[in-house]
Amino acid sequence: MNILRTAIITLVLSLLNIQIASASIDFVLTSGDPVTGAQSLANDSNNCPTDGPIAAYIAGTVTNSGGVAVTGIDANLSGLGSGFTLTGTQSTTITVGSLAAGATTMVGWHITYPCDTSKKNAPGPSISSVVTVTADSGAPSTKTLTLSSRKAISANAGGNITSTTLGAGAIVGQTITADVLFDFGGNSVGDEFFTQPAGNTDFDAACLQLIGSEVTSSNVTAAPVGTSNTLYFVSPTSQSGNGYFIGVRFYYRYLCANAMSTARPYAVQTSGNTNIKYTGNYDSAGAIVFDFPTSTNPFTITKSATPNTFSSGAGPFTATYTVTLTNPSAFDAIINSFTDILPLNVSFQGFAAGSDVNAVNSGEYPNVGATGTMTFSGLSGSSYVISAGGTLTLKYDTQIPNTDGTYLNTASASIGSTVLGTANTLVSVGGSAELTGSKSVSVYDPSSLGLYAIPGNDVVYTFTVTNTGTGEVDASTIVLEDPLPANLSFYNGDFNPANVGMGPFNVSAGTSGVTCCVIGTEVEYSSSLSALASYGYTPSAGYDPNVKYLRFKPSNAFQGSSTMTVSFRAKIK
Repeated sequence: MNILRTAIITLVLSLLNIQIASASIDFVLTSGDPVTGAQSLANDSNNCPTDGPIAAYIAGTVTNSGGVAVTGIDANLSGLGSGFTLTGTQSTTITVGSLAAGATTMVGWHITYPCDTSKKNAPGPSISSVVTVTADSGAPSTKTLTLSSRKAISANAGGNITSTTLGAGAIVGQTITADVLFDFGGNSVGDEFFTQPAGNTDFDAACLQLIGSEVTSSNVTAAPVGTSNTLYFVSPTSQSGNGYFIGVRFYYRYLCANAMSTARPYAVQTSGNTNIKYTGNYDSAGAIVFDFPTSTNPFTITKSATPNTFSSGAGPFTATYTVTLTNPSAFDAIINSFTDILPLNVSFQGFAAGSDVNAVNSGEYPNVGATGTMTFSGLSGSSYVISAGGTLTLKYDTQIPNTDGTYLNTASASIGSTVLGTANTLVSVGGSAELTGSKSVSVYDPSSLGLYAIPGNDVVYTFTVTNTGTGEVDASTIVLEDPLPANLSFYNGDFNPANVGMGPFNVSAGTSGVTCCVIGTEVEYSSSLSALASYGYTPSAGYDPNVKYLRFKPSNAFQGSSTMTVSFRAKIK
């Protein structure tokens, strides 16, 4: 009995020692003193704000020091005011998203601040602000900061810029590098170094998000090569003379399409308790800046369902949805999230084989049985990566109810608040395809002048095709042929002159899923009067009376309960 009792006690004590993994997030200031939270903000002592920097990043690291992934992480900067404000259209809250256990990411707010007009050795403008980091689990992390505007002098020893290099590319979601080499003078123990990405207030920090930094070269003991996500350094030793340098690589991420901006980097070095110097060539004619080119959104998105048609009475059914994002550019990018809105009574059943988006690289994804709006979010800074010239797929299984009808849903992909594109697909249960068609004609009168169908005026012919059934029409099996009356001349130009490049056809596909009208494959012309016209004629630009027949062959499957229209213009002879 004593042996048994001892075993039980040992087991209980062992269970009490088990460590349960928990969530824990921490914020550390890396643009100023991480212990006190103090950060100096340099401005020209003689001619602020005309000369010298008047903006800086308040930056730091967010670390998941717990043993499990943390989702829903947000970092918020509060307490600004009295001339200390965010630049541009930045939000006070930065969405970090999800961090894997042990992972770290950089966050930063670009602010402007008032000039220090105080008398010598008197304190300049200063405020207390707070960074608060919250998450779906774990206690919030807070750090109180003291932001102080300090007058400084322009000096060659204050971190002159000797070279800059901007990385190639400009697509949404891309990480772009900006390398700068700063030249400093000697330093003493306790001297501070600040390396700042942009001292100009018009830098677009909302669309070009600072996500990291790295010391790439240095002979300054305060800033060892390899130091990451740090803009502030304190000298542990004295270094006399000149010829000291720090090379810094800043990492930015494009969050918006059609964004461009200029960043004017600078550095600051203190000398003793009161002297502070900033980049000597910051305002010179040869000052070196980063001109970020205009960003583009090159991505395309498609969605399909397999199978997409089911017979009545045998459900519920399983359909695999595939969302494919394509990156035709020459640059890698990171996609933040996919959103998919499931139809009523359709539920998520888990990731399907072959999905690039999965439970391992996702910080957030739906539970099995989830319905409605589903969000798939990657891990901050690492997923979801879409390679240059590559694709990224999200594949998952769904349960479709045993109820006749069509089930339409729409998926989208996003980077930050920028939606890259949307795509939809239909699943049909029961029923069959039933096509109806009609043709109408109206006077082309875009300015509402009350024009009549008389010689010299244009008319608009419109084909309307409707699938009134619940089943789909097989892909690329619809053919529409139309003879033009002898008194009409087909218009081979932009249907709407204000929409340059749209071509001669105005297409409304609705939810049908079909596309039209690519010349040669989806639309053909004939100059023959025969009912069995031979196609291959190329019409002349403008009005062409030789076009006698048109043949339309829309691509893709025609979904049930949907309509498409095709319109074109012709002039009455």
